[in-house]
Amino acid sequence: MLRPAAGREHLEIERVRGANKGWLGEWEATVPPDSSASVPTWEEFPRLMDRKQAGGEALSMMVVIDGEIAGLVSVGAVERGAMHLGVLGYWIAEAHAGKGITSLAVASTVDLVLGELDLHRIEINVRPENEPSLGLARKLKLREEGYKPRYMHINGRWADHVGFAVDQEDLKQMPGGSLVEQRVRRGGKY
Repeated sequence: MLRPAAGREHLEIERVRGANKGWLGEWEATVPPDSSASVPTWEEFPRLMDRKQAGGEALSMMVVIDGEIAGLVSVGAVERGAMHLGVLGYWIAEAHAGKGITSLAVASTVDLVLGELDLHRIEINVRPENEPSLGLARKLKLREEGYKPRYMHINGRWADHVGFAVDQEDLKQMPGGSLVEQRVRRGGKY
């Protein structure tokens, strides 16, 4: 199941992510040491995320398998106005990796955000060393837009990324106007 996270569920998501630190750690975003950015406390975090979601600034979709949180697909850095875009990120617990769950969750979230939540474009940025995530973006036929040197602070350093994107026009050209439907009609597995 894929559903929005709310309230203290954000803390449970963080607990699951923390339990998978060995699996996810090298891909985790970090705050540069010289940054003036503040990190919310554990008490502030659920309210902040709920406020951002209510205001259309973010979306956190929990991946739930057999009643347990197994991962997350999130949309952040939402810009309205002339750009109308968001940046999508995702992770899955190690026990559920390689089963197609993440690509189905990403495709479903993109369909939702572009088809129903009024964004025009979604970007996904992947470390070039992250072969599974590169494979996911390519399997979903996302448009590869180029190499981004030192794009994001990851695991304690500025890291290069490969940029992918999909927009409403791309979806309209796909079978059923959907990333999910595109894969189903092509007989593709997730």
